[in-house]
Formats: sequence, structure tokens, C-alpha cells
Amino acid sequence: AAEQQWLREQEGREEREAEQAEIQAFLRDRRRNYKAHLVAYVSVNLFLFIISIMGGEFWFIYPLLGWGIGLAMHTWYMNQTEGETFERELEQWRSQRRLTRGNPPSLTS
Repeated sequence: AAEQQWLREQEGREEREAEQAEIQAFLRDRRRNYKAHLVAYVSVNLFLFIISIMGGEFWFIYPLLGWGIGLAMHTWYMNQTEGETFERELEQWRSQRRLTRGNPPSLTS
């Protein structure tokens, strides 16, 4: 009986560890996407700044602020690690990952 209980606890611990590893992979993916967004924001707005200054005008501030609002929202969203939205995004990520690995989604999940 003790051995059976120990085996069940082992399985439970392995499942929790696998779940945590998957969540960590999801969070790494999120950070990678955020960094790509940040690099694009800085690069494009630097280019727009240079063009704007060379033309003697300061119109670059409008795309800088508009896109900056979107980046701020992305920052807030990326830092959410619990709640219904997080769970939904995690499940979508899992589904997409299953499809890209060639594993069909299970009917029970």
C-alpha cells in the first residue's frame, strides 16, 4: 500500500513538474514576442525621428505615442500570469504547439 501511494505521489509530482515546465516555455515565448515588438518599436521610431528631424518637422511624436500606447498595453498583458485571459492564452499556445509538432489535439482537453 505504501509503495502504491509513493508511486501515485511520484506521478503527481512529475505531472506538476511537466506543467510548470510548459508554463515556463509559454512565458519564454511571450517574452520573446515582446522583445521583438520592442525592437521593432525602437527601430522604426528612431528611423521616423531621423526623417522627421531632417525635414525640419516634429511629426514623429504621433506614431511614437500611438505605438507607445500599444507597447504599454503589450507590457501590461505580458506581465499577467494568472486569471482567465492567461489560462485561455496558455491553452491556445498549447493547441498551436500540438499542431506544429504534428500531434492532433486530444478530444478530452
